[in-house]
Amino acid sequence: AGMNFLAGFLILMCLYAGAAVFYTDQITDLAPEFSRQGELMPGDRIYKVNSYRTYLAGDASMFLSYAGEDVDIEVIRDGEHIVVENLRRQTYTSQDGSDYRGFGLYVGRYAQEATLANKLKYTWNTALDFVQLVRFSLVQLFTGGASVQDLSGPVGIVSAITEVGDQAKTQRDAWSQIFYFAALIAVNLAVMNMLPIPALDGGRVFFLLVDQAALLLFKRKVPERYQAAVNTAGFVVLMGFMLLVTFQDVFKLFQ
Repeated sequence: AGMNFLAGFLILMCLYAGAAVFYTDQITDLAPEFSRQGELMPGDRIYKVNSYRTYLAGDASMFLSYAGEDVDIEVIRDGEHIVVENLRRQTYTSQDGSDYRGFGLYVGRYAQEATLANKLKYTWNTALDFVQLVRFSLVQLFTGGASVQDLSGPVGIVSAITEVGDQAKTQRDAWSQIFYFAALIAVNLAVMNMLPIPALDGGRVFFLLVDQAALLLFKRKVPERYQAAVNTAGFVVLMGFMLLVTFQDVFKLFQ
């Protein structure tokens, strides 16, 4: 898991080495119907949406789109962190004049010069954003915001990489996007491998903790046959889930 995370981090560092500017999210304007002016203002840099950090440009729009009927937003204004709670979803006028259901914020980009310090910071923040994306995706999966049909396995990943390369304007852009995608996969693998699921490294760590707790409470470890049974069952479930996702990916290719 550690090597996967490190590999993803190093790929990102190489990709950002020649960057001139980095972008994060900020509020560029408010809808005419927005009634809480002063609490939020144009120019506020969006720091959090509910419990999710907005590390990269585009994060705020994604988290807002999946939010419920109200949301808490934390912004940075003149170096000060300001939290605005219970912002309600309602009908607002968009920038093109049409109506939409949302929170009345026009979200744009805040530019930062790509100094050496900012390159290291942005590389680290991108890796953290990838980690957070795993958490966000799992929450959406278990709360109904996303479904199993939105998941992809090896076939879907290869298909996505091919699509990313084909849509790039130049060969250099294609390779940059493919390596960015590779960093995303590497960090995702590191995080998933550390989840407390039987048959994964996280499951082994979990059993070690259970063993220590059992020694403290009952003066004996959990019998190995029970651990082996749980690991076997976990492996079977994981393989079945992978087959399901793979068949789904193959089916998508023929749609």
